[in-house]
Amino acid sequence: MNSMERKWIKAIKKQQSQEAADLLVRHYYNEIYSFVYKEMMDQELALDITQEIFISMLKGIHNFSYRSSFRTWLYKVAKSRLIDYYRSKFHKQSRRTDELHPEWEPDAASHDVSIDTEEQAELAMEVFLSIEETSQRIVSQKVFRGDTFLEIAATLELNESTVKSKYYAALRKIKKEMGAMTHERQAGCSND
Repeated sequence: MNSMERKWIKAIKKQQSQEAADLLVRHYYNEIYSFVYKEMMDQELALDITQEIFISMLKGIHNFSYRSSFRTWLYKVAKSRLIDYYRSKFHKQSRRTDELHPEWEPDAASHDVSIDTEEQAELAMEVFLSIEETSQRIVSQKVFRGDTFLEIAATLELNESTVKSKYYAALRKIKKEMGAMTHERQAGCSND
């Protein structure tokens, strides 16, 4: 951390200096925006999320301790905000589907399929959210963005072998828990 950053952070913490806050945001804005844009691949959404990250940064800057670099701390804020967004997006999409067809009432046959699909989606999300945060990020980048292990390792500042082992361990856990829960559900249905 350079002396200017330290000066800005102290001014924000002690005097709530708007000028120091503006300088700190300007210093990191393009870097954080680029990081978010690579995650979202949507310019307007990346702008919104970047703004939210800097708002969170300014609200939480009193929690920043000098044990790590400010840049590292800011990236943790950014990653946390992205995870929050992806978690809420799942709920928004499921709500949006219900709102699109409020008049649609499935018949008895399709009702089971629709509930089963919804339950499985919720189950998958529940299992995914139960895995450790870094593993969530690795799986998301590999599965949804198609990043290579090397790219993920660079983004997360981990060894490529660590990324691979976390990825495959997460997949094993998801598969195992999904299988166990599906088996429990099928056993429950056969007892009816």
